[in-house]
Amino acid sequence: MKTMSVNLPQTIRLNAIDQGYILPETDDDSGPHLPMSAAAALTLRSAPSHTWVVRALGEMEHRFPQLRLGYRLDTSKNIWRCVPAAELDTYFASLVTVHPEPIDLSEALTHAIRRNPPLPAPIAITLYGNQLIVQMHHSFGDGRFLLQLIFFLILAIFDSAQFEQLPDLPMRFRAPLWRVVWQNLGQAKEVFAGWLRLLPDYVKTPTADPDKTPMEPIHSGSEMGVALKILPAEVIAGIEAVRLELSRTDKISFNTFLQVLVAHRLAELGLMTLPATYTIPVDLHRYLKPRGQYLPGNLASTLTVKTSTRPEPDLLADCIELQKQVIVQLHQRMPLANLPNEWLLRLGGNRTYKRMTQQWMATAINADPRFFVLSNVGNFDDEYKLIASYIEWSCGAFGAVSLMGAPHLILSFGMAAGQGSLSLVYDPRVLTEAHIEAIVEMFSPEWLAEKRSQLSPQPSLQAV
Repeated sequence: MKTMSVNLPQTIRLNAIDQGYILPETDDDSGPHLPMSAAAALTLRSAPSHTWVVRALGEMEHRFPQLRLGYRLDTSKNIWRCVPAAELDTYFASLVTVHPEPIDLSEALTHAIRRNPPLPAPIAITLYGNQLIVQMHHSFGDGRFLLQLIFFLILAIFDSAQFEQLPDLPMRFRAPLWRVVWQNLGQAKEVFAGWLRLLPDYVKTPTADPDKTPMEPIHSGSEMGVALKILPAEVIAGIEAVRLELSRTDKISFNTFLQVLVAHRLAELGLMTLPATYTIPVDLHRYLKPRGQYLPGNLASTLTVKTSTRPEPDLLADCIELQKQVIVQLHQRMPLANLPNEWLLRLGGNRTYKRMTQQWMATAINADPRFFVLSNVGNFDDEYKLIASYIEWSCGAFGAVSLMGAPHLILSFGMAAGQGSLSLVYDPRVLTEAHIEAIVEMFSPEWLAEKRSQLSPQPSLQAV
């Protein structure tokens, strides 16, 4: 086993994005916090024991201490505190729960995301037979980091020798966002220019829609529904066929197409009205050089885009407009533009920041126009090739995120072994199981074939 000769930092500061996820529901930092976590569910081909998983966590901590598995969250100080070496085995054992029998994965994910992992621990690992659930508090990292943790965990469980041969990671313990912003002077200027453009929105007081019945904000334990669907290869081919039919003249990316297709389906069902307000997740690694460098913590942001009002729904026009706006905003570094505001708010102190953010969260559920968020995590095949033989891909690989603030529906989509995995997290006060079934119908071969036929050019009538 490789030994890391390094003096571990006793405390690690969180970056501005990390800190935004630490929100107690009251003034008591020791009380319940707003649910802000992500969970992933995989079915393994064999069931590891509690001992195997705890051993794997120990190997991960020894080999890659910069993953910060040996740290607890101090919510009052917004820092990670190192767990004493003598307590590590007991601490890792407390993170793992094993149940002998499998469970419905949607039920397991629903149970996980309604509350955070037991803070101050940032992760919780649960096994239901050979079903693996890894839940991570969002202060610990973003979705990309969660996928990396799961890769290391599965490899350390089943192939210690291969795990030990992995390349070293840079000895970094946090993701300082100033490092991203100040890649160069030109980028920093773009970021602060974007912040100034957004400044009027920051100081504007959100107002609730008078036509909607006021809702109580999400809190720890709030009911959240989870629905899971495996999209076989024929459905993926059907989605691509519709996209290519739409892209005859203008190339539309898969991500843009999926966003707009979901919005139009929701509008067809009368669940929301067009034009839609889209949330586009953005990995901030795109602004780093080299782009893929390792920085643990949150490097995920979003863009918010609203398309134009049209006399009739127009799938192609919305795709083109959304894609153009996203490209422009990415070029202008708009995913980084909210960071100066976060830094400014932090000058008022931790307690003031939390109070202001709590007030914003309470208002957002009635004032934010967004109905859904869709996250496409891409294809796992390359990233998970070393552990693919240990995963039963036919059972799907699903992600789920706690409902936070306004959106009533969060969709997560990923690909592996030629099939897609779709999860839908929804607010049962707004959406019923019947609504979810109607939404998911769009991922059937029949619905996609009908949609494609509507887009295909119709032959002109011949004069007799």
